[in-house]
Amino acid sequence: MYWILTLFLLAAVFSCGHAQESTSIPQFANEANAISGFLTVPENRSDPSSRQIGLAYVVLKANSSAPKKDPIVYLMGGPGGSATYTTGYWRNSQLRRDRDFVIFDQRGTGLSTAVCPDFGSNIFDMVSKDLTPAEEAHTLLALANACKVEMKSVGHDQGGYNTPENVKDMEALRVHLGYEQWNLFGTSYGSTLTLAYMREFPQNVRTSIMAALAPPQINFYADFLTNFSRSLNMVFEACANDKLCLKKYPNFKTDFYQVLEGLKSNPFNAKYNGKPFVLNAQDMLMLVQQYLYSKATIEQLPALITAIKDEDSRVVNNAIALVGATMNVINVAMHWSFVAYDEYGDESVKTASLDDLTRYPELNNPGPAFFTPSKELIASWHDFREEPILSEPVSSNTPSLVANGAFDPITPPAYAKEALKHLSNAFYAEFPTDGHSTFNPCYFGMIEAFLEHPERAPDLGCAANGRGFDWR
Repeated sequence: MYWILTLFLLAAVFSCGHAQESTSIPQFANEANAISGFLTVPENRSDPSSRQIGLAYVVLKANSSAPKKDPIVYLMGGPGGSATYTTGYWRNSQLRRDRDFVIFDQRGTGLSTAVCPDFGSNIFDMVSKDLTPAEEAHTLLALANACKVEMKSVGHDQGGYNTPENVKDMEALRVHLGYEQWNLFGTSYGSTLTLAYMREFPQNVRTSIMAALAPPQINFYADFLTNFSRSLNMVFEACANDKLCLKKYPNFKTDFYQVLEGLKSNPFNAKYNGKPFVLNAQDMLMLVQQYLYSKATIEQLPALITAIKDEDSRVVNNAIALVGATMNVINVAMHWSFVAYDEYGDESVKTASLDDLTRYPELNNPGPAFFTPSKELIASWHDFREEPILSEPVSSNTPSLVANGAFDPITPPAYAKEALKHLSNAFYAEFPTDGHSTFNPCYFGMIEAFLEHPERAPDLGCAANGRGFDWR
């Protein structure tokens, strides 16, 4: 699963500020200088009798007394991530200095008429047990069937949960809030949504800001394990080429594979939320894949492997808690719905995905069963698939700022460069020590400069300067 919710973002506290009477969502009743509410939209616009669902939004008003008229709208990744969960992170952001900052939960996620809200925590409970990949797949299918029963009980229409409907929701929200144009800010699946909106409503986009690109012409499941292996080997090489890391972890790569092999027959007894968590080999791969998402956790990866080897429960428990937090903000039902629609329409993709999983037996045995939904599971989830035109590249001359982390384990820089072939007015920055997240002061400074003068390149030089790994 391509969780875009970066691990440091998950640590943002969902707390409130000072009172504002215009706030209408209870969770944001005390949010300073903000408005919030629910926008009602059809669940499935292709069905005239469709039920109505609510989209939760928060507008963090610009701090300036003379704000710009074009806001920034933040498009969450996942797919299935709850953007309103990150409100605390954006509260003091420099990006709302003179522009409104719009946050909304995409349909079916977070506060937006979500279904099966306990699905993610139920899956993590399953992961905490020492199950084989086959047993995990069987249990996952049972959990999926239980969720489908719940969806049916509330009249949930699975045919309404896809990127085209998300795009129409965005446009309805823009009209509702009264903005003529806005600046799109999307990461991972949020970049998919950004590009899709640019295709459908180009006249309403002033600029686009995208990171960790997942363009529609790329199906990342076809290279899922290839990208994971690439990122992991880059970490091995980076540590081996760093004197401090090499001294502290001289056998990092060897230890990694020895620990992985050892967990197959001798799992690590850890804890999550005070309950037993049996860390086996596929669970370790899950932790490692998530640690590759951000620079802050990449530089902790050698210490994590050493902790498993040395049976250091404190470090391992903290790692499990960090990854487990993801399950609280990702709606798995929505994740699967969007993946089924957007990624599994082409039979050749299914074959390519299975082929990719066989190329790396050292990683796929017993395999990352948790974070790669199986072909069988997706096939049974629903049979709605996107039209071929929607997987075509998006061509645009909209001013765009594109960024990617060199270590990204899920949407590598090659994906961004593929998208750039069709963006005639784009600037590109690559961060050499970042993973899936490029959220850092340099990046936000670039965004500020770009928003002020989208007609010229911002200073991209800081991307390569002064951010080496601080191996823990």
